Amino acid sequence: MANLKNNAIKKCRKNNNDINFPETLTLPDHLIVEHILRRLPVKSLIRFKCVAKFWISIISSSEFAKTHLKLSLHQFIFFTGRPFKFMLLPFNDVFNSLKIPVELAVPVDSCLRQIQFVSSSNGLVCYYAHRSTSFYVCNPAIRQCRKIKLVSIVGSVNFNVFSLRTGECKMILSDIIDERFSGCETLSHETKVINDTLYLSLRNLERNLVKPKHILGFDFVTAQFKEFPLMDWLSSYTSAIFLVMNGYLSLQCQRPLDSVVDVWALKQYGDWSSWEKLISVHLPSTIVYNITPTGKFLVWQYMKEKFELVNPSRDTEEESQGDADYHCEVNVRGAAGYVESFISPYLE
Repeated sequence: MANLKNNAIKKCRKNNNDINFPETLTLPDHLIVEHILRRLPVKSLIRFKCVAKFWISIISSSEFAKTHLKLSLHQFIFFTGRPFKFMLLPFNDVFNSLKIPVELAVPVDSCLRQIQFVSSSNGLVCYYAHRSTSFYVCNPAIRQCRKIKLVSIVGSVNFNVFSLRTGECKMILSDIIDERFSGCETLSHETKVINDTLYLSLRNLERNLVKPKHILGFDFVTAQFKEFPLMDWLSSYTSAIFLVMNGYLSLQCQRPLDSVVDVWALKQYGDWSSWEKLISVHLPSTIVYNITPTGKFLVWQYMKEKFELVNPSRDTEEESQGDADYHCEVNVRGAAGYVESFISPYLE
């Protein structure tokens, strides 16, 4: 019996020796690009540019930048004053937890005393320096920053469109904004772009003597303004901010008297009658800074000086409060959603 067993082992070894195994296993380039590289953080991909010329050409291409952006994880960014800093605030959407913030490489001139955080989109961060009347568009992930100098932004209401590709700033004539938009001072700096149209948020709808009768949008393709009818249900709110949630154009509406935040979504794009309330949550003593694609709220508890990540889908109000928080002792000036990207402020 022992001899039979030994003979079987020897025969098995002999058969294995006859098989030609490759010295190394390799993956096809298209699998590496599509399933690995596109899902890695920007910092790692910058290192991988040193591996081969093929990887340099792939990672540096505009097509890779677009696909990488779509797969980037949603995070938060907040801006502090004195010292002026931009901080990355990562979070885990599965475990509903905020992580320790990390300072981003956004250059802020120490001589600039009045700085206003404008927005964050596609990995680009924009802020405005009042004294120099300049905008700064930066990508902290790839450490690029562009200064955009304006001749003047004081006086009558004007719209300026700056092209990152051409470097030209085009003023949209103010006579387009006639008496129909006499309440345009209620529009805030917060905007949202969807389907090539920029929507401007509404502020203080109830308190203004002259109420705007339209929502204002700007079509980047036709370079024309669009008018949208003001919904009747907006009259019960004191502010409304446009956002995109789950692919829908949405409005974050607030009633400070009862600390209620409602989120409405345009279920059928182009059909202005298809607005539907999706979320309603009670958030006392808070500032809502951002809503994640999955519907969670990043709020600032100004009485407790801390960020909280609130999940309004919980069954009870008590459960929806303070699911995850991070105490912050600095002077928070603003916050927004953020994703890493290879999008350059100097488009070619």
